[in-house]
Amino acid sequence: MPVAEVSRILVAALAVIEEVDTDSVEAISRLPWLALRTFYHDSVELTHVEGGRSRRFSITPRVSTDNLTALRRLVISGFGVAIVPAWRVEEDLAAGRLVQLVPLWQAAPLPVYLVYPYSRFVPPRLRRFIDLIRDQGSELTGMQRR
Repeated sequence: MPVAEVSRILVAALAVIEEVDTDSVEAISRLPWLALRTFYHDSVELTHVEGGRSRRFSITPRVSTDNLTALRRLVISGFGVAIVPAWRVEEDLAAGRLVQLVPLWQAAPLPVYLVYPYSRFVPPRLRRFIDLIRDQGSELTGMQRR
C-alpha cells in the first residue's frame, strides 16, 4: 500500500510554447514531446484536478529516455515538453527556466512505497519510521499523503 504519492506536471521552456494556449490540452498535444519511457512513451493521459475527467492522446517523442536528469535538461534546452515530477522542476519554475502547462491537468501521481522484508514482528524502530513517513511525508518536497 502506498504511503504517499509524487505529483507529476507538464512543463516546457518558454521558447517551445510561444503563441500556444498553455491552458489547452488540445494545443499542448500538438507540441514536440519528450518522453520518460519508464512511465510513458507513445501516449499521455491527463486528469483534470477539479473535475476528474481525463484526456488521452498519442505522442511521437523527439527523444525518449529513462533518465530524469537528462529529460529535465532537454526540456530546459527547449527540445520539447515533458511530464516530470513536480519536485524535480520546482526551482526551474521559480527561476522562470520552465513554465507549467495546463496547470489544471496532471498525469497520474507516482506512488511511494516503503519496502522491507516480511516479518511477523515489525521492530519498533521500523514501525516508527513507517508512521513518520506516513504522517510527515507530505512535508517532503513533492510528496503528498495518501
